[in-house]
Amino acid sequence: MKNPSYKLIFISIIAILFLYGGIRLADQSQIVTTFPLETLNDVSSYMTMLYFLHEFGYHEMVYKWYAPEGFKLFETDPPGWYYFTYPLYLILKDVKPATFVSLIIMYILMAILFVIMGKIEKLSRLETWAFFALFAFSPMAIGDYVRQMRMPQMFSWISLLALFAIIFYYKNKKINWKFLIISPFIALLILSHQLETVLFFFVVLPCIFLLKKSFRERTIIFLSALLGILLSAFWLVPFLLNSTNSPKLEYAGSRWLLEFSGGFQFANIAGIALGIALLAVFALYFYKNKNLKNELLFFSPIIIIDILFLTRLVVYLPIIKHVYIDAYMQFFAFFFLLILFKCYKRFSFMKYVMALLPIGFILVSLLHTPWFVTPTQEELDSLKIFEDVKGIYTFASKWSSPRLYTMAFVCYAAIYYPINSSTGWSLSESIEHRRKTAEFQQAFSDNNKENFLRLTQELNIDEIISYGTADCNRLGEFGLNFKIKKSMLCLYSVK
Repeated sequence: MKNPSYKLIFISIIAILFLYGGIRLADQSQIVTTFPLETLNDVSSYMTMLYFLHEFGYHEMVYKWYAPEGFKLFETDPPGWYYFTYPLYLILKDVKPATFVSLIIMYILMAILFVIMGKIEKLSRLETWAFFALFAFSPMAIGDYVRQMRMPQMFSWISLLALFAIIFYYKNKKINWKFLIISPFIALLILSHQLETVLFFFVVLPCIFLLKKSFRERTIIFLSALLGILLSAFWLVPFLLNSTNSPKLEYAGSRWLLEFSGGFQFANIAGIALGIALLAVFALYFYKNKNLKNELLFFSPIIIIDILFLTRLVVYLPIIKHVYIDAYMQFFAFFFLLILFKCYKRFSFMKYVMALLPIGFILVSLLHTPWFVTPTQEELDSLKIFEDVKGIYTFASKWSSPRLYTMAFVCYAAIYYPINSSTGWSLSESIEHRRKTAEFQQAFSDNNKENFLRLTQELNIDEIISYGTADCNRLGEFGLNFKIKKSMLCLYSVK
């Protein structure tokens, strides 16, 4: 790199973001010894599913959640990350360190794939590592991958980056049968996470398909995608066959795009800003581009999905509507950075943009991504209530505490106690079971004793745990039998 100012900027980006990312990873490493119980928490569910894989096996019935009917493991959840991490679990004998080590390994694999991507796109070594640092330690990545540890989603990006590398390699080359190397990575993506899979098939794959005009090349692309689907059919076919009876397809994550209040306000503002920034860098990239027609054709699906995102039209489109904000933002962030690094040399003001990016990223992350929450002694004592649970249990509570998350407790109990819950955290129950569970909680909140007791019977609930004086007293008023109180939680028996 000849320009010394850019060289200094890229070195600064790498140093600053690697330092900050290292600090956040060190903070999150507390999960090795501490089970997360707080509200900002997705990883408890993933760790529990990893435990289920070991205890029950692939596509076997699990009764620890959604009892008494249970659920079939990985019938609705892709198994990719769990099998990737399973050897670590066998070695370490504990889901907590296995999950954290898995996170570190995935970061290493990401870095390797960025190096490959950098070579394909003819980026310098400094440009490549700056590209990686900006993506891997962006506010979205710190929030989603480090803090909330959304492991299956992060694992999907291992496949997605490999797919990007292959597609960009063939972007200006004639496609031959060697393109079939893409098939196992497509299969791996399908087995990793549904949302990234949707974005790949609806946005990324059309990029190369539109660009290639010959029948032979398009046939190879089609057959490669088909082979990838066939390689994942052992999981995909049962998933599709059972999807009509699963709440998964009822969960349209894009609806958050219409909510500008509470926790979704910042996410929506950030998403709009990123979407506009992506359009802006594309405009700069296309400006006086010698190969404008082909470049515009190749990137048109990405531009279209960005516009649909900004106009909120994605909320109303089949299949696409299930993709939530975070998935879009990671996707847009990658292409924003890629295009930025492809065209920054043509515009002198870009040096200021690049210099400010790491500072802005860290400030946003510090303001909106809390640090790891260590449970208090009182919260740890609350966990002991599971020692007295004897039958099928559930929680009935509004859970007004900002630190604690009911589902995290359900995950903890599934791993460390031989008891079954009528609820769970995977959206793997039947639609009917999910409906009754929601009605049960609503009846409790509405102080509707008749409906509450009826649904308790229909759900085959034996014992109920609640939180706080008011909610615990309500269970007594409903005629349930008090068993014990442990710190912040109370346990009542239905019979």
